[in-house]
Amino acid sequence: MAPPPPPPARPAPVAGPTIEQRLAELERRSTQLVESVLDIMRGQAEELTRNILEEFRQQVDALIQDGEVRLRQGLQQAYEESAASLIGLRTDLMEQMASRGSQIVRTTEDTLRTRLRGQLAIEEKSIPAKPPEKVAEK
Repeated sequence: MAPPPPPPARPAPVAGPTIEQRLAELERRSTQLVESVLDIMRGQAEELTRNILEEFRQQVDALIQDGEVRLRQGLQQAYEESAASLIGLRTDLMEQMASRGSQIVRTTEDTLRTRLRGQLAIEEKSIPAKPPEKVAEK
């Protein structure tokens, strides 16, 4: 009889990736995934930040415009109040000047009258009385 055939030759087992290699590959993929997620989140955070900043800028602009309007209104009101006050002061001053002028005129008139009376009295005393004129008979 013939010797038994040799057992079929099995291909030598191909060495697969070792556990360390598989772990390294998983870690590499995990790192790529995390970096990809982080990039997406950075982009979203940047967009959100830009939107929030734009909204904030618009709110600040609106507040500035409102402040300018209020300031203009306040200044206009203060101007009008000042103008009215000045008109009132001018009117009061004119009335006081007119009153004082009238008072000065009266005082001056009284002083002049008193002086004239005094001078007339002195003149009457200093002028001798004229004898009455005789009227010629016709």
